[in-house]
Amino acid sequence: MEALNDEDTYVRSRVALALGAIGEAARGDLIAALHDGNERVRWGAALALGSIGGEEAATALINALHDPDGDVRQRAAGALADIGEPAVPPLLAALRTDEEEFRQEAIAALGLVGRPAVASLVAALRGHDDWRVRAGAARALGEIGERRSADILIVALDDEREEVREAAREALGSIRKT
Repeated sequence: MEALNDEDTYVRSRVALALGAIGEAARGDLIAALHDGNERVRWGAALALGSIGGEEAATALINALHDPDGDVRQRAAGALADIGEPAVPPLLAALRTDEEEFRQEAIAALGLVGRPAVASLVAALRGHDDWRVRAGAARALGEIGERRSADILIVALDDEREEVREAAREALGSIRKT
């Protein structure tokens, strides 16, 4: 694990990826690697944490949704999807922040989690103050394709914001195709 401190960023990024195979013993080092100065090391750490899983990894990956690098944010969201249901509570907490972009990353990650996040996405669509979160929840529900979410999507067709209504229409179209 000392190799995570190597001066060569390529070495650090490859080590971060490889540590995912070690499992829980590497979790702490990988969480620290999410703060590395090189984005390739950070995204390698994010991918590895997704394979290790657990609530501690999920919380660290939620924080990585703040990363200045878009690729790191995407990989963190994908890693949260790999973690699945344990990632839902910290992602829901992220929806309560004041940072618009962070909330959008969190709602997208909830969509990637899939079926375990449906109830949370329905709640966000039903009552979140930010129309962007409501629209993101509608899109995520459409991607998941859960037929039980059709009723709330129909209600969203009457949302005050056109963007939410459009997302609900598209989601209903996606669900109909499944």
